[in-house]
Amino acid sequence: LHLLATVATPQTLPIVYFVATVLVNVAIALVVGLFARDVYKSNMAGMLAIALAMSVATFRLGAGPQVFASQINSDHLAWPLAALGVWAAFRRRPLMSGLGSGVASLIHPTLGFDVGLLSLGTLAIVALLERRSLRDWGRAMVPVIGGLGILGVFLLPTLLPYQQSLRIPFEEFRAIRILRSSDELIPTSF
Repeated sequence: LHLLATVATPQTLPIVYFVATVLVNVAIALVVGLFARDVYKSNMAGMLAIALAMSVATFRLGAGPQVFASQINSDHLAWPLAALGVWAAFRRRPLMSGLGSGVASLIHPTLGFDVGLLSLGTLAIVALLERRSLRDWGRAMVPVIGGLGILGVFLLPTLLPYQQSLRIPFEEFRAIRILRSSDELIPTSF
């Protein structure tokens, strides 16, 4: 959202936010369509998935991301990139999965890293189940480790600022958590 704020003036801010919202929703539609097309091997399935994803009213379950939104926020900006990471993992492209999830983590750290680790972890398990020997599994894991490395590079800018921060006792942390967000979120900087 800071990026959007830097390109907008007070007069153009509503237009910039509207355009960003539309572009993110279009990106989400494309990733959903690609995923459905690949799963069902049909362009019609992709088009139907886009129509359903963009027309069904969504709700927030806990603090989970919505499929699409009428307003822009950090998890909405990160959603298409995280979904791209899942789609890339489905296509067995771990480097692309790590990149998509890593870029998503710059916008929304927990969403990007969670999706990246789940996608790449799933690829590692699939590689283990499909290989007959440990040596074959080791060869199949090289790209997955590369994807984890890419994801790790994106982890550095998120974690490094916290290395110099003071540690707080658990009880104070718990009190801040309860006051800031009763049951859904953990306190973060994004």
